[in-house]
Amino acid sequence: MRHVRVPLCVSLALVAALVAPACTLVLDSDRHQSDVVPVPATQFCGQLAAIGCAAVRDCCMRPDLDLDSCTQMVAVGCANDFGALGIDPRTGYDDVQAGFALAEARELAATCDPALYAWTNAPTGFRSALAGTVPYGGSCDPTLMDTTPLLSCADDGVCTLMGSEWFCNPPIPRGEECSFDGACEPGLRCTALVQFFGTGSCQPLKAVGVDCTRDSECETYLCDTTCRDATVVEAYCSE
Repeated sequence: MRHVRVPLCVSLALVAALVAPACTLVLDSDRHQSDVVPVPATQFCGQLAAIGCAAVRDCCMRPDLDLDSCTQMVAVGCANDFGALGIDPRTGYDDVQAGFALAEARELAATCDPALYAWTNAPTGFRSALAGTVPYGGSCDPTLMDTTPLLSCADDGVCTLMGSEWFCNPPIPRGEECSFDGACEPGLRCTALVQFFGTGSCQPLKAVGVDCTRDSECETYLCDTTCRDATVVEAYCSE
């Protein structure tokens, strides 16, 4: 399940929120851990927290950062958010994909690469660990108390409201009608001016320098009137 439809994702904002001006959920500075190994759902938050806090220390020039305290605090926050999704069988947590995601994060953080900003916001980043379990055509109906079904679609499916019920549908290819960015295939955006309430077509994400109105239109997932690259501070040190 590629797309997150509700604001439940931890992304790098988790570390930022929990460690104040020290970060945005970032990646590990363990330069030596390069082997990709499966990561159980119960261990994901701990590893992600260690990655984020180490990157804050190294990329934000905070040698005095208490890594143990930071890691513990971030891991707890993650466990109550993304971690809860990971242990829910409906989301289809994939421990192998999770291992690949964390390895990619470590690689970016090793050089304080600002591309981490896009990685944490793109559906192909750490969120790809949620592979989903519900096939196309299956129900993903949420309730006020349980929104996890929105994240349960398999095969890159998109949980879409059809009438009064929600169903898993395949992502929409380029050129076809859509109503919001997340409904399109990877690398595409929806041209609807008003997301969810208008219609447009799925088109490629905008390159750096192109006019934009929202982050999700851009290849870099950062819109500031025009699409632009993130800075190291924005990727690793912003609140």
